[in-house]
Amino acid sequence: ALSIYRKAAPLNRGSLVLTLCQMGFAAERAGDWPAAEGHLREALAVSEPLQPWHRVNRTVILSNLAYLLNAHGNLSEAESLQREVLRVMRSAKGEDDPETIACMSGLAGYLIEQRKLDEAETLGRQALELQRLLPSTSNRAGLADALNVLGASLFWKGDFAGAETQLRESLGLQSTPESRRSAQYAMTLGVLGAALSEIGKPDDAEPLLHESAEKMAAA
Repeated sequence: ALSIYRKAAPLNRGSLVLTLCQMGFAAERAGDWPAAEGHLREALAVSEPLQPWHRVNRTVILSNLAYLLNAHGNLSEAESLQREVLRVMRSAKGEDDPETIACMSGLAGYLIEQRKLDEAETLGRQALELQRLLPSTSNRAGLADALNVLGASLFWKGDFAGAETQLRESLGLQSTPESRRSAQYAMTLGVLGAALSEIGKPDDAEPLLHESAEKMAAA
C-alpha cells in the first residue's frame, strides 16, 4: 500500500500519510524504533501541505513521534513537538477539551524527565483543575494521569507529603483489572513507594515498591 500511495502522491496524500502512520505504529509495536521514527517523520513532512484542514489529525503524528523521541533520549525535541500538539489542540478544541487536557499532562511528563519542575507542576495543577470539571464517569483515566504528573513533579521538588496525597488519589482511581495491569499503575506505585520511603514510612513503602517492580516487568 505504501509503495502504491507514494507513486500516486500528491493526489492521494491523505492516504499516504495514513499508511505511513500505520507503518510507524506497527514498527513501534514490533520494537523497530528507527523504522518507526522514519515513517512518522515522513508522515509529518507529507502532511504539512494538508494544513489547516487536517491539523488535529496531524497532532497524532506529532504526539507519537514525541513519545518515540522521548523514549530514546531526544528529550528537547520531544518537548518541542508536544508543545506544538498542545498549541494546536488549544486552538482547535479549546482549553477544557479532554484531549487538550491530556496533552497538558503529556507535556508535564516530558518536563519532569528534564527536571523542569516549576513548569511541570504548573501544568499538572492546571490539568488537574480542568479534569475535575469534567463528568466523573468519563475521566477517571485522565484524572489519574493528571494526579500522577502533579505527584511526580512534587516528588522531584522534594514535597514528598504533597506527592503522597496526589498519588494515593490516583491509585484509588486505577481500580479496574485492566488499569492495574498498566505501566501507569506500576509507575504510580513506584513513585508513591519512593515518597513514603523519603518521609520515613519504609514498612508502607516496601510492598508498593515490590508490586511496582512486578507490574512494570509484566507491563
